[in-house]
Amino acid sequence: MEKYSHFRDKATGIGPFFANPLGAKLTTDGISPASLVELVVAAVSAIIRTPLVAILFAVVAVVPASPAALYTGIVRPLLKLLVFLLGISSWDIQAEGTKKKDAIKYLPGPGSIIITNYVSPLDALVYETIFNSIFVIPVATADTKSVVYNKVSLVSAILAALSLPTILSKPNSSSSSKSLEEYSREAKGSGKVVVVFAEGTSSNGKSLLPLLLTEPEPSTAESSTAGATYPTAIKYGRSSIATPTPTSAAAWLWRALYAFQYGFVRVRFGVPLDAGRQYGTASASGSSTPSSATVSGLRENYAQITPSSVVNDGLSYKSLVSSGICRAGRLKEVGLGIPSKLEYVETQKKTLKKKTK
Repeated sequence: MEKYSHFRDKATGIGPFFANPLGAKLTTDGISPASLVELVVAAVSAIIRTPLVAILFAVVAVVPASPAALYTGIVRPLLKLLVFLLGISSWDIQAEGTKKKDAIKYLPGPGSIIITNYVSPLDALVYETIFNSIFVIPVATADTKSVVYNKVSLVSAILAALSLPTILSKPNSSSSSKSLEEYSREAKGSGKVVVVFAEGTSSNGKSLLPLLLTEPEPSTAESSTAGATYPTAIKYGRSSIATPTPTSAAAWLWRALYAFQYGFVRVRFGVPLDAGRQYGTASASGSSTPSSATVSGLRENYAQITPSSVVNDGLSYKSLVSSGICRAGRLKEVGLGIPSKLEYVETQKKTLKKKTK
């Protein structure tokens, strides 16, 4: 395992691309009788649920999520059933700084930008169940100085968590690429939110990879019409459904279905960042909390109940979002990103080849 030691973050010791345990109950003699019965029942359950999942997924992929009545009346109930069949029976939706029972009052509204960690193919399904969403996955050069925000479909967002990420070969100069603010205005016009998997690739859910984010547009009348940014963390009770390395859809589906017990999903929204604010410099007023007047969909006292230490003037947009996600999900940020993941996967392949010789 020494050759894998450099795939642990030096500061935290976390290996973000190591597979999570599947949780099989073994004894020194192998599988216990009770566990054997449980595994058989789980296998039968998986076989029964597989065609139902396939049918529901096909319907959800085909049926458009707009107009709003179609999404609310048909798509959302089907998505919730699909997520249930995939092993999620309990939902825990929270908003930082509020009581759990009041969280729904502080959720992102149309045009909001949700920047979240990326753990599993389930992530996109979960967010699409909560909100009618536009999904964005950023792609960057190896030095992360040039970032392109790619708008993807629900299906593409699911498959991206099963695949290797890509790296831009050269800085992007295309005028067709949009900023997050432009996606926000597009979403606002259609009653949707923007969900950004800003790490650019999935991990095992134990940490936050470096975010592929650029500073927002300078503060103008147009940029201020974009929605607020919500640093958000998603976490599952069953860590085995995470996909830190590429896997086939069939293998992941079997892993998700082959579980006797259902689990939970927790989505926690952090303190929102103002739209149109200039980050990286102190605000004119000296305030260190978001202005409640410019945070769409929040009550006036939301910013007031947030400790001043939560948002610090002088920090960059990316730093504020990163710290917000880590705080919301109780995660630690690591220095290993997409290049490290590609190297890790390549090392795994070489090790497997040596074992098969």
